[in-house]
Amino acid sequence: MRRLAALLALTATACSDTAGDKATAPDGQSGSGEAPVVSVTAPDGTGPYYSDQPIALAGTVSDAEDAPGDLTVSWSTDDRELAATVADDGSVTGTAALGEGSWAVTLTATDTDENTVRDTVSITVGGPNRAPDCGITAPEDGSSTAVGEELRFEGFATDPDVSADQLTATWSSDVDGELRTGTPDPDGTIAFATSSLTTATHRISLLVSDDVGVTCGESLFVTVGSPPTLTIDTPVDGDRVSEDDAVAFTGSVSDGEDRAEDLSVTWVSSLDGVFSEVGADSTGALDLSVDDLQAGTHELEITVTDSDGLYAIDRRTLLVNALPTAPTVTIDPDPAFTIDTLTATANGSTDPDGSGTVTYAYAWTEDGAPLSETGATLPATETAKNRTYRVTVTPSDDLGPGESASAEVTVSNSVPVLSGPTLSTSTVVVGDTLTCAATATDADDDSVSITYAWSDGSTDATYTVTETDDPGDTITCTATADDGDGGVSTATASATVDNTAPTVDSVSVSPTTGKVGDTLTCSATASDVDGGTPTITYAWSTGETGDTYVIVESDDPGNVITCTATATDTDGGAASDTASATVENTDPSVDTVSISPTTAHNDDTLTCSATASDADGGTPTLAYAWTGSTSGSLGSTDTVDLSTTAAASGETITCT
Repeated sequence: MRRLAALLALTATACSDTAGDKATAPDGQSGSGEAPVVSVTAPDGTGPYYSDQPIALAGTVSDAEDAPGDLTVSWSTDDRELAATVADDGSVTGTAALGEGSWAVTLTATDTDENTVRDTVSITVGGPNRAPDCGITAPEDGSSTAVGEELRFEGFATDPDVSADQLTATWSSDVDGELRTGTPDPDGTIAFATSSLTTATHRISLLVSDDVGVTCGESLFVTVGSPPTLTIDTPVDGDRVSEDDAVAFTGSVSDGEDRAEDLSVTWVSSLDGVFSEVGADSTGALDLSVDDLQAGTHELEITVTDSDGLYAIDRRTLLVNALPTAPTVTIDPDPAFTIDTLTATANGSTDPDGSGTVTYAYAWTEDGAPLSETGATLPATETAKNRTYRVTVTPSDDLGPGESASAEVTVSNSVPVLSGPTLSTSTVVVGDTLTCAATATDADDDSVSITYAWSDGSTDATYTVTETDDPGDTITCTATADDGDGGVSTATASATVDNTAPTVDSVSVSPTTGKVGDTLTCSATASDVDGGTPTITYAWSTGETGDTYVIVESDDPGNVITCTATATDTDGGAASDTASATVENTDPSVDTVSISPTTAHNDDTLTCSATASDADGGTPTLAYAWTGSTSGSLGSTDTVDLSTTAAASGETITCT
């Protein structure tokens, strides 16, 4: 039967798998005794359970044959085995820290017969526990009530993880101790009334704890009896002052039994502690000045206490502003001139308590005298040379000004502004005159003089180019403007010397007429204003070069033969001029004359044969004339028939 029961329990475990369910199952029996009985009593699966809170484990074990202490007992979860503490009565405890999610918590027991049984409960673990929220809504803090009069206390409590009925609320007094403990109403309301508070000023506290003991709380003061009265006029709640400022604390106290000057007054700051115990004068007036409160937000608590220990409290907040630190200040430009706008730059101020954005205020002076400018810049129109300008920069946050810093600069004389110079032309030749001109203005209204200096050292406003100025040279004029107060400006302008071409002064051809074979000679003279001696070359209209030309037969009579003389200087400048000669005709010459036959009779026909040439070229035309030494003219052709003439025997016949 034991074996069957174990089998049925195992079957039940297999069918139970929902969160919060539990199941008991034996692993089997290897011995002969009965199996242990195991039960998990906590957690019970109802929750809630938190990932940041240990979960208490509780259960029971028993065995028909073995004492609880003889059993092997352990706790385990899905991923680990946990320690178990077994009491003599069979109760088992332990703890488990589980992350968010679903878990199976198992209690396992094994007896001395090695029979093992487990009981498992499934739970769901949520996120970290969140603290409850609570507060006191009545009565007002610092209120009073007569002895024996019923006073109602009200508050609230909520929790994001559990309902209000799982919270515990405790009211207590620092004088009378615990007043009431209970659970809030379903809507979170907590309230009770009492008339049994003893005569005193009570600090009433509300403490609310959740299901795992995480608490919240709030307290207030209530006076039962006749406490003194306290009125604080200044500072008002939320006032702001700057550090090192003297803070005036004023107000009044009174009491039905004690004189005002006998009342004890303490002044307490959350930052500085007790900063004064100065009390009231005989009229009850409070008048206190404090200038050493540290920067920060002070929660002030002023308490007046009478001889019975009854007291009144006033609380208020005072912000002591930490002032910005001094900036680093510069003025640009430095050095500065009257044409410059002065610009102040401030940076580096910090606000120690971050109570506001740091801004800067600017104040300018001229030689110590205040100016109206309040910005970061001082226009050039507001400055003058040889004067010192100081800017003082004060940093401020939203609550007050901090430590200032200054910078200064002395404005120097502005140099004149030179316009030009300009030259009358950009290129010149020998003999030209250059004129240099410039103008100047001065921001300081100084009288400005302008002088000129040429590259050769001369100082006139004009310069005449001479032959010492070679072509390609640059002639520079430097203009200097001087305001007489150390301000000097210079500028230059330049012109380039161009080459002047040489001049052919004369050219001639000798002789001026000639015949074939005659030599013509060309002669020329030249000069150059740039200096130097030009080179003269000759070219003839026939194509030949050189200073001589021999007339050839291709030069027809009447032709004009021209000589061009070209003068060239060393810079490539050239000039030309011409002269000419005329070709005359050269008479032809009869080279040979003969008569055939050389011995003739008066009936012969004579033939005259002749050759001729012409130095001018071409073929001369021959004409014949026959004469007899006695008979005269005989004919005018190249033949003559003597039989037809009067030529006589012995006469000499001539052919011309």
